[in-house]
Amino acid sequence: MLLGRLGEGGMGTVYLGRAPDDRLVAVKVIRAELARVPEFRARFRREAAVAQRVARFCTAEVLDVVDPADGAPYLVTEYIDGPTLTQAVARGGPLTSADLERVAVSVAAALTAIHAAGLIHRDLKPSNVLLSPLGPRVIDFGIARAVDAETIISKDMHVVGTPAFMAPEQAIGDPVTAAADIFSWGGLVTFAGTGSYPFGEGPTHAQLYRVVHHEPNLDGLPDMLRDVVEAAMHKAPNARPSAQELLIRLVNLGTTTKPDPEVTQLVRTASASLLPLQMTPPDNGTSQTQAAQAAPAAVSPTRHAGDRIAVDQTDPGSHRRRPRLPWRSPLGRVATVLCGAVALVVATVIAIMAMRPANGSGTDVRGWAEVARTVAADADATRGVNATLAARLSLAAYRISPSPQTRASLITSFAGRYATPLTGHTLSILGGAFSPDGNLFATASADRTVELWDVTRPAQPTLLATLTGHTDWVLAVAFSPDGRTLATGGNDGTARLWDITDPHKPVTRATLTGHNAHVRDVAFSPNGRLLATAGDDNTARLWDVTDQARPRQL
Repeated sequence: MLLGRLGEGGMGTVYLGRAPDDRLVAVKVIRAELARVPEFRARFRREAAVAQRVARFCTAEVLDVVDPADGAPYLVTEYIDGPTLTQAVARGGPLTSADLERVAVSVAAALTAIHAAGLIHRDLKPSNVLLSPLGPRVIDFGIARAVDAETIISKDMHVVGTPAFMAPEQAIGDPVTAAADIFSWGGLVTFAGTGSYPFGEGPTHAQLYRVVHHEPNLDGLPDMLRDVVEAAMHKAPNARPSAQELLIRLVNLGTTTKPDPEVTQLVRTASASLLPLQMTPPDNGTSQTQAAQAAPAAVSPTRHAGDRIAVDQTDPGSHRRRPRLPWRSPLGRVATVLCGAVALVVATVIAIMAMRPANGSGTDVRGWAEVARTVAADADATRGVNATLAARLSLAAYRISPSPQTRASLITSFAGRYATPLTGHTLSILGGAFSPDGNLFATASADRTVELWDVTRPAQPTLLATLTGHTDWVLAVAFSPDGRTLATGGNDGTARLWDITDPHKPVTRATLTGHNAHVRDVAFSPNGRLLATAGDDNTARLWDVTDQARPRQL
């Protein structure tokens, strides 16, 4: 069941969904114009099958691949709840040395798994790294391709990537290998550690020129990491380390002597076989184990293997009791650095530490607002793993400073516990809108209908009418400012106007045609005389709807 839209990219639209087992998933639906190309569909199936072989640690697990004969193909992956690396740096500035090393190791481990499966990511960048409660995760294989895939499409896409993090060979259109991902890793770590792009900003052509002809600016990176990043960003692809070699250097980072041969061999064995590693028993003789590369679902959010104290994540004071981890074992070190789980109690610590305004005076409203935003963001990042902790953080954020963001976090945490479901649609609900007076709620569905609900008594909503006319999914609904007209947009490429003066008996006023692809969104101007529509044909259109029976495209 689809719950909402998460975002849109060059390859398609990503929706949030709920699987039959009730867990949240991300559903990536391929763009219609790409789905119509037989070569692309064949490549999509082939790459998706390869992606399912990627070890699940540090990446988003591919759960299912669907390629219906009469619709667009789509990919179902696990949903990763957390901000992107881009968002984290924008909000909190460059990462500290420990957090930076954690991201560097996690992404290198993910590349080791991706390359071992025969894939190249091709667009590794900070927005494709999610900082989940269980550690950094690499996502979006949307433009990755199998190393052995030689279709027309894959040849045409040889320059795909993001200029700020693109390898020199990508920039000039040379064949791309796994070494391009290593170069991008260096740029990603540079951004995470400095907050700046390795080749500066500016127009795309200027960035690409610097990528090819200039050396990256690594000022601000810790010395220990700088040497590794320099090697990764060598202009010559064959001079860069492999993902496995990168991982070995990172695991031995800071070692005053030569690299630990036992650790090095363990990393090689683990990355080559992609099989779980087990820790040696901790000093107290207990025989607990932890798989270094296990799927996140297999990691307990409240206890690490070998912990001497089990930490209750719902106890705000539990941050005072830090568990003792078996770092002394080389195996333990490897198992931990390969995307080990991040304790959720960190969110509580952040909340408690943040309970002071920016100037320390206790009266700075802006300081409190920033605190509230931070706590609300931590609640949202935590909800997928620990709903109880997320609820407490949401409530704390709203009490600190009521705002649209903290209110939304509060509603997300609590509304589902008390809400009355609106049942009537036979397929997923894809859009919704309240009337200006708040008495009506309209829902748009994949069952090709729109339903109008009387919500004057929220505990007992009443279905007033079902609007039919669209021949495909209905994606968007909007009320006019006076509440007497409803606009809808759908996958059939049309927008429609409905007279809902009597919401029990809606009347079709007009069908607006002009888009040659899905109509994704509709919106009225404040005076109600204009309607804007946005479509997958890369156009937005303005309509004069003063005379609703005869709308004119402007």
